[in-house]
Amino acid sequence: MRVMSARKTANAKSSSKKSTTRSSQGKRGSAIRTDVLWIGLGLLAGALLIPPLIWVTGLIIIGPYANGGLWALWTDVIQALQDGSWAAWVTLLAPATLAAIWRLSWRWLTPR
Repeated sequence: MRVMSARKTANAKSSSKKSTTRSSQGKRGSAIRTDVLWIGLGLLAGALLIPPLIWVTGLIIIGPYANGGLWALWTDVIQALQDGSWAAWVTLLAPATLAAIWRLSWRWLTPR
């Protein structure tokens, strides 16, 4: 009987270690997925939301866009990205960079 109960105890301890390891790996994987999601949403925002916001702001403050409408601005931004314009790259990457900084700060500041 003692041998059996010792084995059960040992098995229970090893299975609890395995479940702890699996759950911590699951949390880590979930955090990475969340980070990738936020950075992806930031890239999407930089590509799809920031140019229209720039266009609307420019329309209100400066007036009509010289090269045409919103579609012309998007094509100009894409052309500027291909030409290596730092302003176009900042426009595209700024929301993703802010999302990454936010996620890293959140992880650093929140207790585990």
